[in-house]
Amino acid sequence: MSTLAGSRRGMAISALAYLLLTVLAACYLVPFIWIALASVKPTDLIMAYPPRFAFQPTEEHFITLFTTWRFAPKLMNTIILATAATAINLLVASPAAFALARLKMRHRETIAMWILAHRFLPPVLVLLPLFLLYRAVGLLDTVAGIVIASLTPTVPFSIWLLRGFFEDIPSDLDDSARVDGCNDFQILWLVVLPIARPALAVAGLFTFLFSWNDFLIPLALARTRAATVTLAFSAFQQDYFVDWGSMAAAGVVCVLPLFLVVLFFSSHIISGLTLGAVKD
Repeated sequence: MSTLAGSRRGMAISALAYLLLTVLAACYLVPFIWIALASVKPTDLIMAYPPRFAFQPTEEHFITLFTTWRFAPKLMNTIILATAATAINLLVASPAAFALARLKMRHRETIAMWILAHRFLPPVLVLLPLFLLYRAVGLLDTVAGIVIASLTPTVPFSIWLLRGFFEDIPSDLDDSARVDGCNDFQILWLVVLPIARPALAVAGLFTFLFSWNDFLIPLALARTRAATVTLAFSAFQQDYFVDWGSMAAAGVVCVLPLFLVVLFFSSHIISGLTLGAVKD
């Protein structure tokens, strides 16, 4: 009887947990579903009360988005920004994290804390010096300038994240590779990075999301040529009019690439987030 009662209690707890997770998922999904519906609703039904769920879908908001609002150049700038920032971030953070985790050097912890201190530096403090420097060297309103500025908060975070993963990799692998004649760079490239692909996926995802969603850096350093999608959203609200349809369409267009990136790297991301959670 006790076994049967324990089994029923376990099933009840599992059912309650699944119910709570379903409610939580619904709370997160409802806003996205609402935006997706608004992007294909006729303009006169978007703000209708009570809400109308039976309507004839229309593509007028997407057409207006890419014609009247010229959203395509801003979307392309954002794709280039997020992709380049992610690639450069991993290219810089990986050897730095490897050096702090695997190499014997003086003041290693001090250097690590100094790098971490840059992560807590408010971006607004460096935007004015960057603005003056970019104006002097001609990087103002360029995608390259925004990419460089985006590395300021993301590289320290990635170094610390990757350092923790690299430290969990057995050092015996380094010794074996050195016996085979590998130098430190070859150990990083041929031994450590293939094992740490989940960690690289997590660091790259966080960098990509930050660069894609950042508003403050493009606001300070971009004008028209290097404008991103986050700046485009502020333009939908005019003095006497808000283009809710185009705003919803832009939301769908911006969320879709993020969804595809997360879906494509989902296995690596899950492995990276759980790596090190269980110790032998």
